[in-house]
Amino acid sequence: MKSIHAIDRKSVGSLAYPAAVYLCFLAQVLLDKGSIFYYLPLLTLAICDPMAALSGKKWPYGSYRLFGARKTLLGSAVFFVCALITVVVIGHYMQEPSLHMSEITMICTLALVVTIAEACSKDGYDNISIPVSSFLSLYILFP
Repeated sequence: MKSIHAIDRKSVGSLAYPAAVYLCFLAQVLLDKGSIFYYLPLLTLAICDPMAALSGKKWPYGSYRLFGARKTLLGSAVFFVCALITVVVIGHYMQEPSLHMSEITMICTLALVVTIAEACSKDGYDNISIPVSSFLSLYILFP
């Protein structure tokens, strides 16, 4: 599968992605949580990670290394903004349409946690760390 393996670095992303889908589904079913606990972690991975990668490669502003992973400040900022938008939009359609200050704080916290998880991951492990950190943040912040 050239489209999956056509990268110039070592990656476990093609194995980690199906594992993340299964883990999110299993956790959502076993914990008897709403469908937001399945869709939000996977949509955060599917939308925010590629947006961060594309913007970080196109405009490599503020390059940094964290735990061996090479990232850019611009890519991380784009990830954070996309995560905020994703959480607000998915939360609006799947939960309650009104936002209060405490919910905005929790949304920003969730987006920040997921952004940090992405920044600390390398070699495709972000395909696991993003959904898992998103799921755990949802579980802790929105019981």
